[in-house]
Amino acid sequence: MWGQYAKFGEQIRIDVTLEDLKHNRRVPLKSEAPNEKQLLQSVAQLAQAIQQNLALPTDVLKDLRSKTFRPSSESVEALHNYHEGMELERQGNHLEAAKRFEASVQADPGFALAYSRLGQTYSNLRNDDKAEQFSRKAVDLSDKLPPQERYLIQANYAQVSNDNRKAIESYENLEKVSPDDMDVHFHLGGLYESTGAYDKARVELGRYWRSIQITWTLCWPRAGWKLEAKTQRAHWIT
Repeated sequence: MWGQYAKFGEQIRIDVTLEDLKHNRRVPLKSEAPNEKQLLQSVAQLAQAIQQNLALPTDVLKDLRSKTFRPSSESVEALHNYHEGMELERQGNHLEAAKRFEASVQADPGFALAYSRLGQTYSNLRNDDKAEQFSRKAVDLSDKLPPQERYLIQANYAQVSNDNRKAIESYENLEKVSPDDMDVHFHLGGLYESTGAYDKARVELGRYWRSIQITWTLCWPRAGWKLEAKTQRAHWIT
């Protein structure tokens, strides 16, 4: 699949070509947005058209749509800064990540998940007051959000507040609605390990490491077990 976009005044047009190698055909698709504010809706419609042209079974399409996660903001600028902040956070650049998340909530003051990430980032920067402030703000804005997003915000706030019991409860709820999200298994496993629930930690972290085809040995001496990987298969050894 490849494509391009063009802007004519306020209007934005996206043209995409979907190449079906199995049936030796090319399917041209397009979507138009009257302005930038409607761009995300236009992209969502285009994504749906692409899925329909993949000729997948109905149950597979439903499964794909149910697993699609997009943060709840209609602001292109807010989402752009949010995703930049997430990438910087993954790189360990917390200070620059905080600036991106701050720009995100300025662009969309109702963007709950961006407030949550901002709180987490300030927690990493050891600024506990701001971490609690922004994480609490995220919770206050999360009442009407989809369960996946709401539970994640609750879990983040609990961790910032050092409430492991509440964090575990929130991640367990999140796991029910997002069973294939490996980040959820990783964080839940870490929480189990930190609270001494080593059997549960082993299950959750085992799912995570197997999913990324671990190629090293990881040890938790305090827990009394280790993970050993050989030929891209993980084996738990007690």
